[in-house]
Amino acid sequence: HDPRVLGYFSDNEMGWWNAAIFQMTLDQASTSQQRKQLLQLLRNTYGNDWSALSADFEVQGAAQWLDLEQGGRLYLRPGSNGLQTLRRFLGQIAERYYSVVHATIRRYDSRALILGDRYQSFYFPEVVRAAGPYVDAISSNLNAGWNDGGFPRFYLDTLHALSQRPVLIGEFYMAATRTAAAIAT
Repeated sequence: HDPRVLGYFSDNEMGWWNAAIFQMTLDQASTSQQRKQLLQLLRNTYGNDWSALSADFEVQGAAQWLDLEQGGRLYLRPGSNGLQTLRRFLGQIAERYYSVVHATIRRYDSRALILGDRYQSFYFPEVVRAAGPYVDAISSNLNAGWNDGGFPRFYLDTLHALSQRPVLIGEFYMAATRTAAAIAT
């Protein structure tokens, strides 16, 4: 209840890397609820059709759905629609993360702002959409990403449009074109 506390960041530059989260989930034990949710998403997405799943993913260590429930790995096939499946799962994981963080912060502090997890000058749209209902502001670091030292002007507008929340820049970096010359003199 400290009046000097404005709000809380839940994390900083968290890695929302869809392929890594997907594979780490498949590596979990068959009893893992997260893994079970992924398998249910796969079954729903591909209509329980193993050949449809196999068209989007190269399957290792499983020859049918029952095998995959016990173990196995999936690798994206080039040119397939599997990436949309990875991104759908990422959205589910993000929704769960933000709902748990929201509930936890509110349990201990009902008045402070929930400021999100400070994106690393990059974000997946599915993650930002999932965050919107659970945060008071979307936070991001903003680093120069283009060769001229600037950043994509649409970055902040898109964050706001996807989340429907104000955007808070927690850290920024912009390169100066004459920095090297100034240091040399």
